[in-house]
Amino acid sequence: MVCPGWDAAAPSGFAEQFTQLSKEPVKFVDVVFKSNTSAVLAAPVTEIVTATVKPDQDLELFAVDTTKGLGTMEGAEGFLGAVWGFVSHDPRQIVIMTGWTTKEVSFSCAVYVWVVECSVA
Repeated sequence: MVCPGWDAAAPSGFAEQFTQLSKEPVKFVDVVFKSNTSAVLAAPVTEIVTATVKPDQDLELFAVDTTKGLGTMEGAEGFLGAVWGFVSHDPRQIVIMTGWTTKEVSFSCAVYVWVVECSVA
C-alpha cells in the first residue's frame, strides 16, 4: 500500500533533513536480494556490508563466490542467516546482510570465513 498523499516523483525532503543531522551523506539504495531477508532482519544483531565490485571482476563469478562464501557460515555458532544482492540502479554495488545472536560471534566468524575459507578456496 502506498502512503496516502505520497508522490513518488516528488522529493520527500527526508534525505536533506537527515543529512543535516548526519556526519556522512545520506544514500538510498534499492537492493534485489537473492533470498528472503526475514530471518536476517529479525536477528538480535544484523550486520550490513556494502561494497562496489571492481570493474575487472565478472559479476556472475562474483555472485557464485559470494554465495559460496556466505554458505560456509552455515552451522557456525551464533549464525542465523545471510542474504545478499546487487543494488538495482548499479549492479556493481552490493549489499550483504548477516544475522547473528551476538556481535562477538559475528566478528569472529566473519573474519574466519572471509580470511581463511575464501582466501584458500
